Amino acid sequence: MDVLLLLTAMAVGALTVLAAAILALTVPTRRPSRLFALIGTALGLVWIVLTYQGAVLADETGSSGDIRREAGWLATAVAVSIASLLTRSRPEVARD
Repeated sequence: MDVLLLLTAMAVGALTVLAAAILALTVPTRRPSRLFALIGTALGLVWIVLTYQGAVLADETGSSGDIRREAGWLATAVAVSIASLLTRSRPEVARD
């Protein structure tokens, strides 16, 4: 049950990162929002690469891997992506 909950949380987190990246690249938005989305995407890619490397290493050595080992990268990517979504929702300040 814990593994299923963890996998669901990771999937929702990955979708959050993806949604922030797509919105930042397709819809005109503020510069900080776009920057946060790109940083979140980069951190998400780091998480994917490190998780893949851990799985390959576990396969080569015949040991078992742990998907929670690299979850900090995904959590950071999700936090930065949420910041991207929140900064895009702030009203634009009128400049004269």
